[in-house]
Amino acid sequence: FFGDLDDQSMANQAMNLIPPALLMLLFLFLPAINLSGLVTNRMEARRAEMAIRKTFGAKRRTLFNEIIHENLVLTLCGGIVGWGLSALFVKAVCHTEAFMELFRGNAQMNYDPSLDIQMFFTPTLFLVAFVCCAVLNLMAALVPAWRSLRKPIVESLNQKR
Repeated sequence: FFGDLDDQSMANQAMNLIPPALLMLLFLFLPAINLSGLVTNRMEARRAEMAIRKTFGAKRRTLFNEIIHENLVLTLCGGIVGWGLSALFVKAVCHTEAFMELFRGNAQMNYDPSLDIQMFFTPTLFLVAFVCCAVLNLMAALVPAWRSLRKPIVESLNQKR
């Protein structure tokens, strides 16, 4: 009897997680579409370069790997810059009047609220978020890179700029 109750409460908790999970997937899907468009545009601009490299003997696989590695390096640089900017933002905001106003309504608070940089950076959370961004970037870069490298050399060289 109690086992069924626990299973039912776990099922209810799982059902409560579905709307936030769908919202999170939507928030990840929209940037993926935008990122895929950016990569497609960049690949179209580099089609002539890729065609010349293919003419001189570069294999599609080599070019594809270079494009993917380039995207992952850009993701790493973006992640580091983003973390640095957000850390600067936290440092700038944590002692402002607007931040303190968030906690003034709590009558049971007997301490001074603060936001420390050590509270902000959790290595595990940062690593999980960074891996998710890297996978998202990889997924958004695969299709445009593959499609661009499959075009014939002559067509790529004759494209209008």
